[in-house]
Amino acid sequence: MTTTAYTYCDLCLSACGLEVDIDRGRIVAVHGDRAHPLSAGYLCVKGKHGPASRQGPGRLLHPLKRTEAGWEQISWDQAYREVAAKLRQIRQRDGPQVIGMYYGAGNPTSFFNFLFAQGFMSALGSRSFFNVLSLEFTGRYLAQEKMYGHAFFATAGDFERADFVLMFGHNPAISEEDPRKMAHLAEMRARGGTLVVVDPRRTETARKADRWVPITPGSDIYLALALHHVIIRDGLYDREYVARRCRGFDHLGRLVKPWSPERVSGLTGINATEIESLAREFATAAHACAVAKLGVFQTRQGTLAYWLIEALNAVTGNLERPGGLLFRRGALPLGLMADIANRGCRRQTRDGLYPEIIGSLPAACLPDEILTPGTGQLRALLVDCGNPLVAFPNESRVGQALEALELLVSVDVFLNETAQLAHYVLPAAAHFEKEDCYVTFPEHQPRRFVQWAPALVPPPGEARPEWQIFMDLSQHAGVRLLNTPGLGLMAKALHLLDRLCRRGGRWRFSPRVYAGLLFLLLARTRLSSVLNSPHGLLLSETAEPGRHPKGRRITLVPAEFAAALGKIDADKDPRTDEYPLLLITGERERFKANTRFWHAPLLARVRAEPLARLNRLDAEQAGIVEGDNVMVSTPTGSIRVKARVGDDVMPGVVSIPHAWGRRFQGAGADAGPELGVNVNRLTDDLQRDPLTGMPVFKGIACRLEKAPPAPS
Repeated sequence: MTTTAYTYCDLCLSACGLEVDIDRGRIVAVHGDRAHPLSAGYLCVKGKHGPASRQGPGRLLHPLKRTEAGWEQISWDQAYREVAAKLRQIRQRDGPQVIGMYYGAGNPTSFFNFLFAQGFMSALGSRSFFNVLSLEFTGRYLAQEKMYGHAFFATAGDFERADFVLMFGHNPAISEEDPRKMAHLAEMRARGGTLVVVDPRRTETARKADRWVPITPGSDIYLALALHHVIIRDGLYDREYVARRCRGFDHLGRLVKPWSPERVSGLTGINATEIESLAREFATAAHACAVAKLGVFQTRQGTLAYWLIEALNAVTGNLERPGGLLFRRGALPLGLMADIANRGCRRQTRDGLYPEIIGSLPAACLPDEILTPGTGQLRALLVDCGNPLVAFPNESRVGQALEALELLVSVDVFLNETAQLAHYVLPAAAHFEKEDCYVTFPEHQPRRFVQWAPALVPPPGEARPEWQIFMDLSQHAGVRLLNTPGLGLMAKALHLLDRLCRRGGRWRFSPRVYAGLLFLLLARTRLSSVLNSPHGLLLSETAEPGRHPKGRRITLVPAEFAAALGKIDADKDPRTDEYPLLLITGERERFKANTRFWHAPLLARVRAEPLARLNRLDAEQAGIVEGDNVMVSTPTGSIRVKARVGDDVMPGVVSIPHAWGRRFQGAGADAGPELGVNVNRLTDDLQRDPLTGMPVFKGIACRLEKAPPAPS
């Protein structure tokens, strides 16, 4: 008998609503939930095949221990005892900061995993926490903190009411991080609005835009400076809004004055006349917004570029205005919760170069933290639903660092490449197999919204939810649950009461108990209301005004950013005679979700290997035609990959997708054949944004040549 249940998709931050058909404990079909108030039935191709992505030969079913003879299956009790004992030994010998955690992208919508993982590290006394967001967009959080007063004062474009959208390095047609974004953009264009996409590549979104503006990778900062230059020079800014809501406008004017369209034209590859026109169109539109995403964040000056693009909205009066950029509030006050968790403390990397942002040190610095001798050198690492060996820049150095650890523990659904190097592997339950809740990224939800994800099917084998793993590890390590004495006492009391009343575990502490407290105290919402809303619960029926949460003035020129901007005039073009082209990595593909989704049979057959996207002029110069094997080299390394030749990238640019180079292994078996090649053999973990330590994945100097025939 088939039953239907409702939940949300966990593959990206959209968290689209799902209608799930279940037959005898098996998910047999997934559909978009038409009653979902945000996604309204939309579901991408990955979401439709989501359940299949959790199955496969590498699925972890039991705790494993690596021995000289190979993997040994062990009990949960043994795993907990041995991991906890090793953590205690390392902590007592070298202090808590030598124990680190990397929190990956394998569970992006999970609220409970993050709470319990970070809480466990806090209870150990360690702030050596590295989050996947520091590979993607922590520059955004730093800019929000400096401009608006808090990292979690997040903004998002109001595409429903805009009539001009200026999009930098963003491809929502593929990333699909907001289920209605492309529909709103299509509706805007249908009513006479304009979409302009600035990107080195003619992305799937750029093909649907009114105009594609090709830009030299990494030069978005110069274009943003020139746009400000024209807007301020010609008096196109919103005088009333700037005077009432902003501070530092005169300083901004002085900073951008030297950066005329003529000066930046050669840097950006964009004609000065086109820059002038773009500035006027944006500034004079009735309802405009400028947005930037990974294509900007992952460049050498990504934080400064994002700050200047965000400021374009403020100086033109398009911040806090319908059709412009709006502040988004979530179901829970994430800023307050973060402040409480961090207790006002803020670490830096050991070299003192980069700050902790939203509780995370930069992941690109993790190899340094492991390999550099001295006080605080990392000795142990827990990897929670992540795969640094594939996702981090400079694969060889990451592997060297992971193998140097005294203790490496992987908590994951699959025995991925990083887990294959671990000393212990702990099998995690996947989405659909555990309870959870999505409240974490309000900028991806146009209204205050919360949805509960019930456990729809049991996890296979002995797999457990991550929160259970970290709660049990806390007990075995002798540290407080979530570093909160009251919760530890509550957990013990509920456990005792459950045993005395013979409730079979139904009264024991769980995230549901904790969530009930959070919703009641911080959202003034009863958990029962959330649980009784299978399609999700709207906490605001209409779109909110989107004003600054505290009403404070916008800081147009943060002091740290002004100082950093003063140094970019000497920022040299990375290209040389030996490496004359620019590489952009991380191109999104419709059938993949970063390092996930390789086990879904249908989508795994879409493409057998990655392709290097080349402009036909560069291909002709190198004697390359479509389908040829080419060698792409950087100062870090070389890879062999097939060529895709066309006009979808500007001349001088090579684009290669990330997350290939996968080698899967089942317990007791050797790793299988490599699926494609990992582009992070070309990236450099030492090339970073100077403000945040985020790695440079876009605008890397490279060389292209036709590959010799493969050895037979």
